[in-house]
Amino acid sequence: MKNNPCQKALDKGRAERKAMSRNNPMCFSAYKIKEVRSRWSDYPAELEKIGRCAGGEQQACHGLRHSGREDKSLWVRKLPEDMLHSLEYDAIEVLYALIEDGVPQSVVDDLERYTRRELPRLVALGELARLEAKHDWKVLAKSLANKQGVVFDFVLEVQRLVETVVYQVEQYE
Repeated sequence: MKNNPCQKALDKGRAERKAMSRNNPMCFSAYKIKEVRSRWSDYPAELEKIGRCAGGEQQACHGLRHSGREDKSLWVRKLPEDMLHSLEYDAIEVLYALIEDGVPQSVVDDLERYTRRELPRLVALGELARLEAKHDWKVLAKSLANKQGVVFDFVLEVQRLVETVVYQVEQYE
């Protein structure tokens, strides 16, 4: 499972951030991590709307924010890889700069250990979500409309990790 697309997306995010940080290390990063949380905050509702829209509920189709009617299945299929790339690039690889936000080094070290410990599980769940999204769209849409399925669970788990990091950071603001 080492070379699956979700692992590659995570690795790409890590490599891109490391390359950028060599020349331009971040001074602060709490804002970046909170930005990720904010950007993803409506993903569960979006997935539910996508499921309802795919099931024929026209009102749900009008409320889509991240995808259009035509590309909703593509957006869902790419979601695990996109989220893992962003998780690594915008949240995990910038933890080191939390020190400048007033977070003690020991807490930053704990957060780095915590996130690294959670990543294999999230990558595996992301790969399952990616595979689920590639198969029977009608079954997946019904699951999403009911706030169920591996894709839905994956999004909640990634959000939970980011929320845990933000909670710890906010203790020092």
